[in-house]
Amino acid sequence: MHLKLVCQPPLNTKEEEEEKYYSIRTGNTICTAHARNCFHFLSPPTFLRQSSDMDSFAFYVQVQEFLLKGEIPDNSANRRKVRRASTNFIIKDDRLFYVGPSRQYIRLVVLSEEEKRSVLTECHNNPGTGNHSGVRGTQNRVIAGYYWSTIIQDVKEWVRSCHRCQLNDPIKTVVPVLHSIKVKEPWEVLGLDLIGPLPETAHNNKVFLNSVQGIPVASTC
Repeated sequence: MHLKLVCQPPLNTKEEEEEKYYSIRTGNTICTAHARNCFHFLSPPTFLRQSSDMDSFAFYVQVQEFLLKGEIPDNSANRRKVRRASTNFIIKDDRLFYVGPSRQYIRLVVLSEEEKRSVLTECHNNPGTGNHSGVRGTQNRVIAGYYWSTIIQDVKEWVRSCHRCQLNDPIKTVVPVLHSIKVKEPWEVLGLDLIGPLPETAHNNKVFLNSVQGIPVASTC
């Protein structure tokens, strides 16, 4: 599968601490893009989300070009961001990987909408790797090996739009609360049930009427 990924703007000390906490909180060995047997990552911390004023895929392509060829954007602001963000990425086999400040794990960076769809298909629809495991299971599989800025939201939308998942999703109903019916006098409450059609009798009857009368009783409370 042809894949790449995305990078974040420069991280500050607070963001580095957040990533450190995230790594400790998962309590799992960090997975590479080719070792997706560890699927227990939680939702990415806030520092993994790309700033809204920049196209994340384009930004990570710039980071890749900088690390591969030393090319940097002409815009001075973008140039500084690319330089600083590049410390959180590495190039391996001409591919961009996110490693973060701790450099304890490696995740393949997705660089386009087409690649993103390929990852979501593999991690959710593929019977061998995804098997329609729902939002949390799909998120764990994606986060274990891949990286882009809107993983959580994209996975939710992908699962919601999955026809098979919607068919198999159990209908959640709330059992209504039962209340006792108070009867003050005879024939105040009467229940009638007309049952049929039934096999016809010798008298040409196919239905019968069942009646239940509510009888007042002394309160036990």
